[in-house]
Amino acid sequence: MPTCVVDLGKEYNARFHLRNRSSSNLIVVWNGAESLHELEHYAGLMTVVVRVEPGAVRVTLPQRLRFLRMMVLAGEGEPFELEWCPEEVVVPMNQVGTLHTDSELLQGIYDISLHTNRICHQIGLWDGIKRDRLNWAYDFYLAAKADYVL
Repeated sequence: MPTCVVDLGKEYNARFHLRNRSSSNLIVVWNGAESLHELEHYAGLMTVVVRVEPGAVRVTLPQRLRFLRMMVLAGEGEPFELEWCPEEVVVPMNQVGTLHTDSELLQGIYDISLHTNRICHQIGLWDGIKRDRLNWAYDFYLAAKADYVL
């Protein structure tokens, strides 16, 4: 089964445009994770299955991920051509404050917190990045406090 693993370099709110340029029906299956270890060892990864008819274009919902494992299913022995175009989905955020410190540890914690906050509070309020990755409105008060501080 044709499979590829892609490293996007950091976690993104990404969606994919899938164009089937072949004459066969295709099924695209992918898993996303924040690390290669999680991608290879975590049985509970969110799995997305998209059917793409010949000549059709499908667009997936945004998901937070860094690593992607994609598999393409076609009829046995049938050639296929799939065009995959990733797109970052963001809402411009105007950051009004920052932290500068001599402590590398504290600066690193701040930078990771800022990145996580941007990922989790974009097109909706998302659960924590290391949890179920589903788009849902959790405790708005905590999200608002994090956004206000950052």
